[in-house]
Amino acid sequence: MNCETTTCISHEHLHRLKQYSLLYNLSVSELITLLVRFAAQNKKMQFIGDRKIQYRERRGKDSWKRLHIVLKPFDYEIFLDAKKLFKMSVAMMIEFCIDNFLFECIENTIKKQNTDNYLYGSYHYEFTTEDGIDSYHVYWGIPLKILKKILMTQQLRQ
Repeated sequence: MNCETTTCISHEHLHRLKQYSLLYNLSVSELITLLVRFAAQNKKMQFIGDRKIQYRERRGKDSWKRLHIVLKPFDYEIFLDAKKLFKMSVAMMIEFCIDNFLFECIENTIKKQNTDNYLYGSYHYEFTTEDGIDSYHVYWGIPLKILKKILMTQQLRQ
């Protein structure tokens, strides 16, 4: 089941997205998803833990176009994680990615036809307590230590 959300985007950024969506036969939602995934997976945005979520500067309501986005549940989770980690609203994150990584994403993902829906298909998180401090870890892939835990659990069940 897909997740649907709405954001606002500048006319200029929307024009760029539509232009490249047509060129590469992707929907605007697919292009945005690939772009945010690319930036998050390749550590293109910097984690900043000591600030609130940033929003774009206000420019007046005629500056924006409402945009409806359809995301797969896995991608929706990545968007939520990226929003928390990079301290940007979804609208600002999309704009930032377009301005800074669009061409790199096209070269490294789209032109290489590396656009599989399940490109980053393993998402895992775990809760831990260390020195009395609770935390959770989010993995956008399965690390070796998690694979070892899974294998050990399976061996114990046999």
